Amino acid sequence: MTQKTREEYLYLAKKAYISSFLPQYEKIKEGFYSMLHPGILLNLTCESIESGLCGVHDLKAEDIIKLIEFQNEDYNNVEEENPTRKQFLTVMQSLTKKQLSLFMKFISGTSRSREGFNIKIVVIINYSGSNLPTSATCFRTLYLGGSYPSEENLKKKLIYAIENCNEIAETYYTYNLDADFGL
Repeated sequence: MTQKTREEYLYLAKKAYISSFLPQYEKIKEGFYSMLHPGILLNLTCESIESGLCGVHDLKAEDIIKLIEFQNEDYNNVEEENPTRKQFLTVMQSLTKKQLSLFMKFISGTSRSREGFNIKIVVIINYSGSNLPTSATCFRTLYLGGSYPSEENLKKKLIYAIENCNEIAETYYTYNLDADFGL
């Protein structure tokens, strides 16, 4: 084998290897196009396809707040005058982009929010469990305690929950949050 024939061999081997996937690729493409007309993709950019499928990175508090529906434990709407609701909305406005991303991950399992998908976020106030916020990612639901002494107290607990949810979820030790962490 010479250098010239070696390069030709590698080229042909690579081509044969890639060609071996073509029947599977064609079936995937056929299925994809059965759901979405190919002409639609011509008007889309890679970024718009990514944000549509995966969500956007650049989250804004206002956009997240528009998706929130407040309820009490009986699934009735919570009045706008509710102090915990007001505190929560103020806290949401004060979160950084990173914290908003962590908030989305905490309540939905993903740090991105899908543009154009008006999937509501449910915030249940007066939850009889812990005063530390908890969530149910499958239902995009956040559970808040009935009342917090101040916005700062709610913010401290919310940030603790969103920044440490993996660590708490991965351990089987039940923390006494007031004693162990001063919360």
